[in-house]
Amino acid sequence: MAVKIWLDDLRDLAYDLEDLLDDFAFEVLQRKFKAENQASTSKVRSLIPATLSGFSLHAMKYDFRMDSKINSITGRLKQICERKDRFGLKDGGGVKKDMAKAI
Repeated sequence: MAVKIWLDDLRDLAYDLEDLLDDFAFEVLQRKFKAENQASTSKVRSLIPATLSGFSLHAMKYDFRMDSKINSITGRLKQICERKDRFGLKDGGGVKKDMAKAI
C-alpha cells in the first residue's frame, strides 16, 4: 500500500513537472512575440541599452514564481527519492532481495 501511495506521488510530481515545462514554453513564446513587436515600434527603444530594454516587472514576477515552483518540485523529488530508498527500490525497476521476500 505504501508503494502505491509513493507511485501516486511520483505520478503527481510528473504531472506538475509537465505543467511547469508547458508554462516555460508558453512564456518563451510570449517573450518572443513581445520582442518581435517591440523591435520596430520606436526609435527611442534603440537608444536604451539591451540590458535595460529586456527588463520588465512581469519578467521579474514570473522568474520569482517559477523559481519557487522549481524549488518545490525539487524538494518533493528529494522526498520521493528518500522514500524509494526506504522501500528498498532500485533504479531500473528492481526490488532488493530482502524487500522481495517481505512482499
